[in-house]
Amino acid sequence: MISQNPNFVSQSNLALISSSVCIDAGNGTGAPNHDFLGVVRPLDGDGILGAQHDMGAYEFVLNPS
Repeated sequence: MISQNPNFVSQSNLALISSSVCIDAGNGTGAPNHDFLGVVRPLDGDGILGAQHDMGAYEFVLNPS
């Protein structure tokens, strides 16, 4: 649970933008090894302290290729 704006892409797109407080803030206990789009998780979405789960259905990709 958070008390800050999660900073979604839009009201209809619940993916996270780069300034989201939900990036690398999730708990991986019982979490699947991929997100809603099939992206492997966890990833290092903020470039700090290695790979950690993001909160929500989508894993933020720091440097998409």
